[in-house]
Formats: sequence, C-alpha cells, structure tokens
Amino acid sequence: MLRLATASEPRFEVNDFELTQPPPSYTWMTIRKMKAQLPPHSELFLLIGLDQWQHIESWQHPTRLAEDVTFLVVGRDGHPQQKAGFRALFLSGDHPASSSQIREKLALKQSPDWIPANVLAFIEKKGLYSPRR
Repeated sequence: MLRLATASEPRFEVNDFELTQPPPSYTWMTIRKMKAQLPPHSELFLLIGLDQWQHIESWQHPTRLAEDVTFLVVGRDGHPQQKAGFRALFLSGDHPASSSQIREKLALKQSPDWIPANVLAFIEKKGLYSPRR
C-alpha cells in the first residue's frame, strides 16, 4: 500500500527491510541498515507522533536512535518537549488524520479521508479492514 501511495512521488522510496528480517524487528536496526547504505554524513530523519515521542525512552536502544537520527515530531494534542540527548524538530499543525478513525470508517464501508484512490481501491479489492464475520 505504501508503494501505491507514493508511486507518483519520485523522491520517496519504500524500504521493506523490516519485513524481510526475522522477528523481532526494531527501528534502530532499520536505521542502522539505512545509514550503512548512505554516503557518510547523510542526515536521517524519523517522523513520529507525539504519542511515540513521549515514550521514546522505552523503545529498544533509544540512545542508538538518538545517535543516528533527528526526530520529526508531529503532535495532535499536547506540546512536545525537548529530551536530553535527542535531536528533535517539532512540526506545528493539527493534521486531522487518525489511523483509528480511518480503520473504523473502512470497517463501516465508508470512504475515509486521507487515503489515495489507488490505495482505497486496493483495500476494497483485498477486503482489508472489513469486520470479521
């Protein structure tokens, strides 16, 4: 679905590293793999929501992540705070997209906002997010 959603954007690349690794999969592993494939001194950013930012210290090896990325934190409710040892930029705005609401609408056979038409067609064709019978 990510490939469908980003097909018209040549600057984006979908990476399936986490899907091809034996579990468990952790973000720090993915970042280290990507970093090894990039030219030296490349800058990596990790986009996360405020809810995840508030608990980043509980992630697997957060200090490794802090060494490798600048976090881009998007908040829906609340105000992000800087954390010692982490580089972070806080994106303002209140984007209304909610994955929970999108899944609820799909289960009710309603067309959710924020899903490209080709992704919605794929979801409908595969019967994804339908209520279990």
